[in-house]
Amino acid sequence: MAESRFDGIIALLARTHEAVEGGKFFGVRCIKVNGKVFAALHHGALVCKLAGAAHAEALALPGAILWDPSGAGQPFRAWVAIPAAQAGRWEALAEAAVTGMEGGR
Repeated sequence: MAESRFDGIIALLARTHEAVEGGKFFGVRCIKVNGKVFAALHHGALVCKLAGAAHAEALALPGAILWDPSGAGQPFRAWVAIPAAQAGRWEALAEAAVTGMEGGR
């Protein structure tokens, strides 16, 4: 489910934003805009680089946490892992992430 949902998000964002493409980041599938990563799929969760209200909204979702790709207790502060149980919010949060990246963040 997570893989197909992620594929759908890549396709949607590629249609609505120039220079969006899939790729790899820390060994996981990711989505980039102009070569910069703004989202990834990690252990069945969507991981997004977010700021401001979108960051707070994502962290408020049940099960969402700051992303710690190494598992060593050193999370990336701007990155939020949103579990598959919250997949209904994935598209909106990925949209907020790509919009933030296009804005020069």
